[in-house]
Amino acid sequence: MGAHIINYSGGGAEPAAAERGAIEEAQRKGILFVAAAGNDGHNNVQSPYFPASYPLDNIIGVASVNQKNQLLSSSNFGTSVQIAAPGLGILSTVPGGKFGTMSGTSQATAFVTGAAALLASQNRGKELFDYKQVKEWILEGAKPLPSNENHNLVSAGLLSIPGSLAQSVQSHRAIAQKKSVEPS
Repeated sequence: MGAHIINYSGGGAEPAAAERGAIEEAQRKGILFVAAAGNDGHNNVQSPYFPASYPLDNIIGVASVNQKNQLLSSSNFGTSVQIAAPGLGILSTVPGGKFGTMSGTSQATAFVTGAAALLASQNRGKELFDYKQVKEWILEGAKPLPSNENHNLVSAGLLSIPGSLAQSVQSHRAIAQKKSVEPS
């Protein structure tokens, strides 16, 4: 069976052939790759952060926002970053088997990965996992992000699990309706 979604909370300014090759192989296998956009406060179009900046359609690049849905000053951004999610003061595991709060795009990435898993669970028993469909539901279901009217901070907006689930429901209804009108 294998993984359908990879959460990747790392990266850097230099592309790596082996890394890109592994993500391309994941793409061929139909795996969604959710990647942290980085915590340098840079525009990823001008200063790419890899792997989030590879131009592969199985990648969702994730920025981080605070409780007021404002981009964190440390979060990378840009039109190559697709979505933003909560990333300030997130309860996380820390070394020593303990818990503590952490901030950044790594924490935001986990929210998007969880949303992708929830959306994938809506297809159980219906069809094979389709990373393109799950990515579309996440991006189409996004809410507007304050100060992002020109989509220069992120290309889609702010993660909205209700919005993404609504996209999934609409898609399933359209498929069911199409099947009901096709001749048998």
